[in-house]
Amino acid sequence: KRVISKTTIHYSGDSMYSKKTVGSFMIVVVAVLFFTSIGHSADQFPNDINEAGKTNSPCNERVDNAIDGSDHTKFLNFEGKNGASGFYLSFSCKVNLDTITFVTANDHPGRDLYLLDVFGCHHGMSDKVKSGCRRLGNDSVTVEKADKPYAEVSAHFTNDKSFSYYKVMITAIRNRSENSFQFAEVWGSGSGKSCPGSYLGHGKN
Repeated sequence: KRVISKTTIHYSGDSMYSKKTVGSFMIVVVAVLFFTSIGHSADQFPNDINEAGKTNSPCNERVDNAIDGSDHTKFLNFEGKNGASGFYLSFSCKVNLDTITFVTANDHPGRDLYLLDVFGCHHGMSDKVKSGCRRLGNDSVTVEKADKPYAEVSAHFTNDKSFSYYKVMITAIRNRSENSFQFAEVWGSGSGKSCPGSYLGHGKN
């Protein structure tokens, strides 16, 4: 026998391990992979996005840019400083989100998002639907501060339900003296299997 890191390994003929040992090892590996995967966060990429509340965007910086898979386009909204504006995300199946992730835009870090109100909705992506949305948490959630353009930043919240639609309202930006909010990309993450989305996601294609 020989000792490696205080573990004794026995040789039997030409085989280092018996079939029984190998079988037991494989069972342990499969069990560990299965149980460690339960509850882990999965990226959830939306298949559609829509404006919420008041919106005033340049024609080349509209909300669709936020799920086009490119960091070099962005959604900019001049109405979005004081909680009166935001966006809806639609998913191809019900997802349990507990995180919204953004890619910051190319300039003006004062326009980065700071505080959000997040809602889970059952009845589509329209402000005309007055019911069917549930606020997730009692307080606004904070978006992480970016240290550079094109940075990934996230906002975390508590959610025990799955929804096909999420509504996100912008309640504060980093610098109140700026005239708009902006971001390049957005997606979510949470427990459960990933739904097919509109793209594979920032940096994941």
